[in-house]
Amino acid sequence: MTNRKSYHSLQELQLSIFEYIKGYEHSKRPHLFLNILTPNETENLYWEQLH
Repeated sequence: MTNRKSYHSLQELQLSIFEYIKGYEHSKRPHLFLNILTPNETENLYWEQLH
């Protein structure tokens, strides 16, 4: 992703990486250590169990 765009500052690059992680990694990509759930799914289950 970062090789397809020019960045004007390190802060702009960092924000782009953060947005990617938050948008893709946490919502769409399952993780083995989370029992093949996404981080968002794991968090939702956690909050559901508290109620």
